[in-house]
Amino acid sequence: MSALTKWRQLTGEERQVTLSAAVALAVAPLLVRCLALPRVMALKPVVRKSQTLPNAARIKGLIDNVAMHLPWSTTCLHRALVSRWLLLRHGVATTLVLGVRTGDEGFAAHAWLEHDGHPLCAQAASYCHLAWRA
Repeated sequence: MSALTKWRQLTGEERQVTLSAAVALAVAPLLVRCLALPRVMALKPVVRKSQTLPNAARIKGLIDNVAMHLPWSTTCLHRALVSRWLLLRHGVATTLVLGVRTGDEGFAAHAWLEHDGHPLCAQAASYCHLAWRA
């Protein structure tokens, strides 16, 4: 299925999320480099009045899909921050979680969102939560 066909199958609100994600994924790395993470987390979007309550996993999936098609790479932290911001914009509260793991591959860190106590990514199960959550 072509990208244009997939685009046409999106609802108007999903298209808006997709475009917003592309812009936000360009800005997120700059914000993380220029501001401390607590200051980035304190940025609050204007809450939009939505006809329907969006599915948090669906919005996260749209953002991850946009990130895969960008001409630059994004980190899990950038995607989690953008997802959190766009979900907050739609009135959906999430928690940003940072985790670590060690193993045969060495040390690894990961950032993800939780909604209603459930992670929005499958990889979260293999990481130990750090004490800091926002």
